[in-house]
Amino acid sequence: MKSFLEILGDAYVIFLGVLLIYIFLTIEVFGYYGGEANAVIRRVELFSGVPITALGVYLLAKDIRRLK
Repeated sequence: MKSFLEILGDAYVIFLGVLLIYIFLTIEVFGYYGGEANAVIRRVELFSGVPITALGVYLLAKDIRRLK
């Protein structure tokens, strides 16, 4: 049960990273969900989703490897 919850948590981190990329990409490209006046902050928010997603994938791979 504990390993299932760890894998579920890793999948949640991946989901949130992808969601962060999606939301701020739509703000950057299409201007949906409102707008951020500062272009630097907008891009930092957009690219912060990449390391969050990578961290989730790393943790998921580590937990799956530990299960075997």
